Amino acid sequence: HTRLLLTVREMVIAVPQEARVSYMKLLSGTVQLTETVQGWAVGVFNSQDFSNFLVYPPLVAVAPKLPDGSPITFVRDGVHIDLENDRVCFKAWVYEEELDFEAVMPSAAASPSPSPCDNDDSNSDSRSQTSGSDASQGSLEGSNESTVDTEEANYLPYVKATTESEHSAAAASVLTDFFQNLQMTLAGVDLRFQSVALDFRPGIDGQKEPVVRVNLSANILRVPNPMTDPF
Repeated sequence: HTRLLLTVREMVIAVPQEARVSYMKLLSGTVQLTETVQGWAVGVFNSQDFSNFLVYPPLVAVAPKLPDGSPITFVRDGVHIDLENDRVCFKAWVYEEELDFEAVMPSAAASPSPSPCDNDDSNSDSRSQTSGSDASQGSLEGSNESTVDTEEANYLPYVKATTESEHSAAAASVLTDFFQNLQMTLAGVDLRFQSVALDFRPGIDGQKEPVVRVNLSANILRVPNPMTDPF
């Protein structure tokens, strides 16, 4: 894990085009970009990783807020990946209430709503190991209304509340916009969510575990330094 307790099963940052670096800095043993480089990134999270991500300080710094400015605070250890129903369940504090939410993948948006997550993270084999790729299909019909009006939103989840509360609908709408527009900077790399899918991967004990696969665009402003960057 990183210094700020971010954990991932897998993380890849790629630069498919050439990058220009300072020759003088290179001679001194330092790699310094002379211009921003466009790339992409992939992060693979299990349920505990995604719990850690939701309370990761750089994410907390851009945490969603309700229209009156009140923060929505994610709860650590409240994540369950419901692979069978193609959604990720999580908890968050809204005002003084702890509410349950589901981030519903696009492929599940047109399906009947199943029962709320039961927080049983057992691996359901009712879906194939490649089923996560199906999350790039489908639409957001019937989802919470969002300010996002691009095709890109069709590859990102919408959020709905599964706890009855006077604040549920407003919070779900804010969280939908939050995840569909999420941008953050990590160690000199500007990242933005592009698509999210659910899948299986081999776990430590050899059993398959459900994971969240996040594809991101990456604007690389500088080369990250694992020795000095507090990420």
